[in-house]
Amino acid sequence: MKGKVKNLQVLILAAGLGSRFGGDKQVTKVGPSGEWILDYSLYDARNAGFNEAVLVVRPDMAWLADRPFPLPVQLAFQDTPGQEWGRQRPWGTGYALWAARHAIHSPFMVVNADDFYGASAFKELAQFLETNSNPALWAMGGFRLNQTLSPNGPVSRSIADIDDKNLLQQLVEWPRIMEENGQVLGQTSTAKKVKLKGDSLVSMNAWAFTPTIFDLMEPAIQSFLNANQGNPAAEFFLPTFVMNQVRHNLASVRVIPIENSWMGVTFQPDLKGMQEKIAQLHRNTSYPDCLTDKLVPDGIIEQFVGKVLVKHESKLTGGHINDTFRVCYSNGGKQDIEVVFQKLNSRVFGNPEIISKNAVMLCQYLKDQSFPILTPAPFKNLQGDFWSKDENGDYWRMMAFISNARSIEKPSSVVEVTEASSAFGLLHAYLHALDPTSFKEGLIGFFDLNFRWQQWKEAKANALPERLKKAEKEVTRLENNRHFVEQYDALKKDKDLPIRVIHGDPKLSNLLFNKQTGKVEAIIDWDTVQPSWIIFEFGDMVRSYISAGGEESRDNEDAEQRERFLKATWDGFMEYAGPILTDNEKRYLKQGAVWVCWMQALRFLMDYLVGDKYYRVSDEDQNLRRAQGQLTLVDFLNSLDWWK
Repeated sequence: MKGKVKNLQVLILAAGLGSRFGGDKQVTKVGPSGEWILDYSLYDARNAGFNEAVLVVRPDMAWLADRPFPLPVQLAFQDTPGQEWGRQRPWGTGYALWAARHAIHSPFMVVNADDFYGASAFKELAQFLETNSNPALWAMGGFRLNQTLSPNGPVSRSIADIDDKNLLQQLVEWPRIMEENGQVLGQTSTAKKVKLKGDSLVSMNAWAFTPTIFDLMEPAIQSFLNANQGNPAAEFFLPTFVMNQVRHNLASVRVIPIENSWMGVTFQPDLKGMQEKIAQLHRNTSYPDCLTDKLVPDGIIEQFVGKVLVKHESKLTGGHINDTFRVCYSNGGKQDIEVVFQKLNSRVFGNPEIISKNAVMLCQYLKDQSFPILTPAPFKNLQGDFWSKDENGDYWRMMAFISNARSIEKPSSVVEVTEASSAFGLLHAYLHALDPTSFKEGLIGFFDLNFRWQQWKEAKANALPERLKKAEKEVTRLENNRHFVEQYDALKKDKDLPIRVIHGDPKLSNLLFNKQTGKVEAIIDWDTVQPSWIIFEFGDMVRSYISAGGEESRDNEDAEQRERFLKATWDGFMEYAGPILTDNEKRYLKQGAVWVCWMQALRFLMDYLVGDKYYRVSDEDQNLRRAQGQLTLVDFLNSLDWWK
């Protein structure tokens, strides 16, 4: 799975009564092993990069909390105001969304529990959520009208009117749409049949929102409830609310065409056809035999915690190298237990014993010193080892899961950057007295520019010819700065900088932020702990903290914003680390940032040239884009007079 830039949630509306179908469609078995429609939605969402799910349900559906799903699921209960005067049915899709407001804390997608949307719907809307930075820009998945009809009766559909920028202008509701003699016909309010375009895009209630929607929804919900007291049939529809925001210029909606077929069960006879189509998808290997397939081998879990009931597994995102999973299990106690399992990339980490010893020793030291930030270290398995091997020879470890925390891939504010850099500054204030000779170098030459340069020459000599040609400009940009290696060698010979214990990979995603306060809750991923110069630690912070567009950002974005983030990184780090740094360390901190950005460009470009053997990539050019982004950072830092 790709590394994701944001935490993404999927919200599934599952409180409907299914009156035309004659029952709860959301819990009807449609898969060959009894899977529900929402199981497929959660499976597709997980593969698209969503890592949390919220189910909006009726109070009588609380039993769903104990059912395993392909994604970790949190329940949100949709109440029914007005039961005292006979109101029985839920208040509609918009009110269902409102019921989940306290569970939503990140960009999210909304779907119905009784609609089968297909994998591409989740991928397309996940991509929108990952790249969208405008809280007032939302998205709607648009399905082809002729792919949403039922052979068993007429359906109602909302056809999207879209401008030349694919922005939604209005939704036109057509009742009683059917296909007759190869034509798609709709019915007007006067019962006149009108031919409709079969490839028109329609809304099937697949949306992508930012949490700001709840600020707009609050007054609308209150006004609706006040106006409909005593009304047993009124409903607050989500599409109607969205269009009101568009008409009042409070939001805009991008319509994203979804090119796979939607499936639904409007009528009872629709069920058999859906079951047959889903069975065919399993035969075509679009879906595995079990949608809740194991992410962590049972044998590995058992080696750490014994025989337990695993309730949920999901993949955690953000890393380029290791695979990380969240596992929730029950051991018979009153509360479920959540932990993190991580599979080590053996191509990168060849000395797991050194790595684990460094991590445990450092985290224990910080614990003994009452360091105020959590530092989860690997647990021992039942045999007393920090690692377990699976049948393929891969190493696994287990760590604590930090609840009520989120990771961040890209900086979004000066406050966020300051908080992150202050956390690492504080870390080094605590590590100041720690003896670096007690730690071994688990990754040889990790920050050695000369070593990296030798690797570069070897990679270039063995480069794939077509990639070397495509990266010609980047190769030249990189090699024009080879004097950094000479500067590094000269500083190393002078021995002007003390060796300290460093984290080694202080990027933003290795910090966990409290969801409510925004403060750093934990520092994670201690694989790169080693004795080295602190200028490399600070340099990697600069590399990670100053690009709002992420490490693939290939231009200078908003140069003023980037410079603000840079100053915040310096100020935050120096607040706590400044008093323990030597004069030479302070002198070379800025140079270290330039070196690290250049060295990371070298590593990305080197991996690109030889065929992406080190870093996980989503496409064949991702490492090239990453290298371009780092070279841009080198140019940016060198353009600032105050930074030189």
